[in-house]
Amino acid sequence: MFLTNISTTHIAALLLLLALLPQQMQASPRLRRSDDETLRSLQDVVQDQARVIQSLQASLTALESKVQSQQSAINSLQVRENHESNAVAFSVRFQSDDESNGVLLGQHQTLTFNDVITNIGNGYDSATGIFTAPVAGVYIFFLRVMSTNSHGSIDVVIDKQGAPLDLIFAEGQTDPYDQGSGQVTTHLAVGEKVWARQQSGEAVRGRWYTSFTGLLVHAD
Repeated sequence: MFLTNISTTHIAALLLLLALLPQQMQASPRLRRSDDETLRSLQDVVQDQARVIQSLQASLTALESKVQSQQSAINSLQVRENHESNAVAFSVRFQSDDESNGVLLGQHQTLTFNDVITNIGNGYDSATGIFTAPVAGVYIFFLRVMSTNSHGSIDVVIDKQGAPLDLIFAEGQTDPYDQGSGQVTTHLAVGEKVWARQQSGEAVRGRWYTSFTGLLVHAD
């Protein structure tokens, strides 16, 4: 009864499937081989990409090193530029000299050095003899004084804001052409003033025999 219900079409389809099954079984190894080749090709691509990435990483490392080197050079130039922009220095003396009388001074008179050799930063005023700090920082001052042989001893002080920082002494009557010198370091705020003034005595020698120098050692 069961066999009689199977149509001729069903039997033909079953026979066709049985005929194709060996062919499909024979084709499977080829499909596997194709998949293996595709996998190997993908692995080659991945390896090539890995090599490219390594090369790019090496180039990036070299570029970062170059950038750091250039940044260091820029920083060095900026430090140099800041140092140069903060440079302050002056060196002054008297334009004239009288071997006998020198440059006469009054009581507590400021020594108005009118021969300006150096005035970097324009802190020294030759009209007043006063140095005004244009930059805050540590300064050093040098004062050299020669006394006359006819006026006896001379005392000259370096004043900061009216307070003595150092005193220089020279005596030419018993020690002809005697010179005294001193140096002092101090901190100045912007606008603070330093000058040399007579403490006692009547005269100093001019020109290069008596001179006043100051410079900025380190800016704040």
